[in-house]
Amino acid sequence: MTVVEADKVAARLLAELPRALDSGQLVAYFQPVVELDSGRITGAEALIRWEHPELGTLAPALFVPLAERLGLMARLTRMMLQLALAQHRTWADAGWTIPVAVNVGPESVTEPGFPDVISEMLRSEGVAGPMLTLELSERTTTTTVGTSFFAQFAELGVRIALDDFGTGFS
Repeated sequence: MTVVEADKVAARLLAELPRALDSGQLVAYFQPVVELDSGRITGAEALIRWEHPELGTLAPALFVPLAERLGLMARLTRMMLQLALAQHRTWADAGWTIPVAVNVGPESVTEPGFPDVISEMLRSEGVAGPMLTLELSERTTTTTVGTSFFAQFAELGVRIALDDFGTGFS
């Protein structure tokens, strides 16, 4: 693909992304976390994909920067949290206890009332706090998160994981 073609695709995706978010084209795929000794699934990470009607399945690298540019990341994060918690509930109803993890960016971390949003989502889906892990990038934790953030999630039982560790911000 030439630079001109890539620019045209990027412009198209930028224009279509808000509608894709509203129409359910952005979906969660779940990557299992497996205990190597036993082969047991111990969790799953929610990964976003865009099921584009014409271009097929698009990786996040193609549209997450566009979502950031459009100011849609907090909304995208909430959607992924909702999808992950609903999937956990589905698995739990089938007898499988599989905790879920969701990447959370600085836009959500600094959002006033974000812990309350998570608390309400957990309550509405009937999911216990320890069944959710919020994955924060190393950069997010060193630039935007205070100790009260961690304390609020500790009260809920929600786990916090450092993602992208070793990228130079610790």
